[in-house]
Amino acid sequence: MSERLQYGWYSQGQYDAGAGSNVYMAEDDREVFITQVTDGPAHGTAWSDIHFVGMVKHWLRHAGIVSPSMPPLQFIQFQPHPSIRYKA
Repeated sequence: MSERLQYGWYSQGQYDAGAGSNVYMAEDDREVFITQVTDGPAHGTAWSDIHFVGMVKHWLRHAGIVSPSMPPLQFIQFQPHPSIRYKA
């Protein structure tokens, strides 16, 4: 049985507002920091800085608020998804 993939999103603004982040297993078995997951390509959020991180398989753990000594978005790599139209 294959795992159900979800869309993984990250917003530094959402993170900074106190939401923290969660660690998910990405489609390619990397661990990625995510602030929001959705079942479809529409994130439905008001955070203007949200971006698509990649497809995720499942939740691993809550990451909380990362230490200030860790650079923001250190583990986030943007991967465009073919079914999403991005604004320029």
